[in-house]
Amino acid sequence: MANLDDILTATKNAVVALNTINSSINYFSGKLTSSTSSSSSVIVTGTGVLVSISVVTAGTTAGSVNDANTTSSVSTANTLVSIPTTIGVFACGQHFSKGLVIVPGTGQYINVTYSLDV
Repeated sequence: MANLDDILTATKNAVVALNTINSSINYFSGKLTSSTSSSSSVIVTGTGVLVSISVVTAGTTAGSVNDANTTSSVSTANTLVSIPTTIGVFACGQHFSKGLVIVPGTGQYINVTYSLDV
């Protein structure tokens, strides 16, 4: 028969496991959302995951979200995703290592949801 110490240890292990699951769900659901922007902007520097893009106002040309830490370092080589020209929320799930720079297309207003690595 299990003693009290065994029961408490098993309960603690279950709580630790649930906390780990909860942290993972929060990370991949996005912890932060940028402000809505219509111009090239550095959203954040560092590493993390781009969860989704929200196109608030559709534009006439597609934009991009890039893995970069300055607007001057944006290139096609570091494009994570292209921003569609239609209104909506678009899931991404892309990891970034330098930061997030958004380059909205002509007339677009967008924001991004992301999580940072700790």
